[in-house]
Amino acid sequence: MKKLVALFCFVVLCFALSLPVCLVAKAEESASFEESEYLSIIREGDLLRFYDRTAGTDGEKAFALFLQDRMISLGYLPNGSDTENKSFDYFGFTSQIDGKQKVSQNVRFVKKGTNPAKKVLICTSYDNAFGFVEEKDRYTVIGKDAGLSGVVCALSIANAFKDIDFEFDVEFVFFGAEYHGRAGGNEFALGINKKQAERIAVAINIDDLSEEKLFFYDAEKQTEYGREFLKFVNKNFDGAIKKYVAGNSIILQESEAYPFLHRGLMSDNAALVASGVRTISLFSATKDGVFGNEYYRTYSSGKFDGETIPDSIKRSAVVSEVVCSFVENSNINEIAVGNGKLSAFWADERIALFVTLAVLAVVWAVYCLVYYKLKQRLKSRYTTAEVVENLNKRLDEEIKKSKSFEVRQSEKQIKEMFAREIRKRLDDDDIEE
Repeated sequence: MKKLVALFCFVVLCFALSLPVCLVAKAEESASFEESEYLSIIREGDLLRFYDRTAGTDGEKAFALFLQDRMISLGYLPNGSDTENKSFDYFGFTSQIDGKQKVSQNVRFVKKGTNPAKKVLICTSYDNAFGFVEEKDRYTVIGKDAGLSGVVCALSIANAFKDIDFEFDVEFVFFGAEYHGRAGGNEFALGINKKQAERIAVAINIDDLSEEKLFFYDAEKQTEYGREFLKFVNKNFDGAIKKYVAGNSIILQESEAYPFLHRGLMSDNAALVASGVRTISLFSATKDGVFGNEYYRTYSSGKFDGETIPDSIKRSAVVSEVVCSFVENSNINEIAVGNGKLSAFWADERIALFVTLAVLAVVWAVYCLVYYKLKQRLKSRYTTAEVVENLNKRLDEEIKKSKSFEVRQSEKQIKEMFAREIRKRLDDDDIEE
């Protein structure tokens, strides 16, 4: 019995440890990094001149050409479909600002591996929605900082990887038109079939990093690659990036691809997740996991003067170092297991925890019921055997009693017979006298 209880407790403990748990680690930017590298990327490329990168405009196209030149200078190979700008994948989209049909482009580059059975994808968006205001604040003046921190982060990763030989391919994708229904990400995901999705060991999407806290999101269900990433960050970077939990911020939608929405899916990673690609999305938010006022500020407000290091650049440095270290030091083939699918029910981990505890309670109740029934049956069998044994004992005693009675009766009869014989002889002796 004790062994059964111990075994059951061990199974319960193992199951509980496999739950999707939000590990509340202290999000300190404790990783070491060179902030000057990120400032040099901004200064050398004069990135702040690309303050208007609104999708479908000349400003977005100019920035896409800048990214193309930058990646070629780092030695990466164009991986797009356009014959002129070989790194471009052009696509059409409907502007969510004026409703017109426009054209944008994804910018794609690759570094070939020595044995490219798998591929690591590094992606970010590069457009913004500059200067547009709508009544519902959907396009409240999003300026120079929006998307730029993710671009600087991706460029720094590309710079770090340029002289490293990997067994797997490393592809960089800069998505256009994210602010228009994530058009660039959707277009890219449409070109990924099941076999191609399996080849992508992990896609690391870098979103806006202008808020105060760093988070990562893998999928609605707990994934092996997400678990490995969290363990890696907690072990090597003092929990600088926390796992994002949607909680009560889920917005239900009437969409087959996106049945619901929350901060963890408000980027191009949503299309990748819906396509079955193992995806880790890195982004920033307030301590509550939502957007704050910082998201709507711009460098032109005096926050960035070319010398002062803004917080978003510091966070870019942390994220790029985490990504570089993770890709370099992790076994890509080992982490490439388990696809996370959209599942609104499991999006809230408190619900997952409650349901799991309820299931455990039911399992425990069934276990107790089965144990009680078995015990009753065993007890019943033992009682029957005991009764039979008692009956056998009583029967033996009765037999012994019966034999004793017969012996006593025989002895009495013999005594009486001798007594009669003796009296008879005595009587005969008297007569002779």
